[in-house]
This record gives sequence, structure tokens and C-alpha cells, in this order.
Amino acid sequence: TVLVIEQGAKIHAVGSVKFPITMTNVINPNANPVRQTWGGLIILGKAPIAKTGGNNTVEGLETGLGIYGGTDPNDNSGELKYFRVWYGGADIGEPTSDPQNSGNEINGITLAGVGAGTVIEHCEVAWNYDDGFEFFGGTVNARWLSS
Repeated sequence: TVLVIEQGAKIHAVGSVKFPITMTNVINPNANPVRQTWGGLIILGKAPIAKTGGNNTVEGLETGLGIYGGTDPNDNSGELKYFRVWYGGADIGEPTSDPQNSGNEINGITLAGVGAGTVIEHCEVAWNYDDGFEFFGGTVNARWLSS
């Protein structure tokens, strides 16, 4: 399970210091911490990336899904403020010689080709499998991240 914000769509998840928004699993809280109980958040923007042709497909999704990149450095995919992802991440790739990392994972928060019109501030990824935050190109100015 993963939440994907596709190109042209926006997410508006604005919490506060006292009441942050938390995306997490639905297992019994007494069983936590358990990593990889759900995928995470993937945001796909239209900002420039360093690839000939200007777009690519993000890791962590099936082939043909997850197109990101483009020509709009100010692309706006919404805002995340006081936002947390807990117990996420998943390795969905084919088995390799390294059983801990196939090279095709869903991270806590993946920002792929996300533009400078997007606001990412005061975000946390905790108890995650693989990377907390991963950026694939883009021009977003994320601030105050914790992983």
C-alpha cells in the first residue's frame, strides 16, 4: 500500500506543532515498531530532472507507472507541513544477491521531479525501511526534515 500523488495532482496535508498529521499503519499499536507495514508517500512532479528527455519512472512502482519530471521548475504538487510518515517503506524488487536491498524500494517520502511551488516543511519519517526521504531531481526547497 502506497499513496501516490501523480503529476498534476496536489496534496494538502498541513498539521501543526501540537497536532501533526501522521500517516502510519493500521496494526495494533502494541505491536509497533514494525517497519514495512505499508509503503509510504510518493509525489510525482513536473519539474526538471537530470535525464535526457526530461522525464523518468520512479522506483518503487510497477513498470510504466510513476512518471515524473518535465519543464516547469515552479511546478506545485501541494504542501506538507508538520507531517509524519511512520513504519513505512517496502522493498518490492526482484530478489538479488543482497536480500536486504533489491534496488527497487518505496521510501518513507519520495519526491520525484517536485517543483519549487511545492512546500515541504517540518516533516519526519520514522521507523522506516530504506530511505526516509529520497529526491529524484526537481527544484523543491524542503526544510526542517527529520529521518
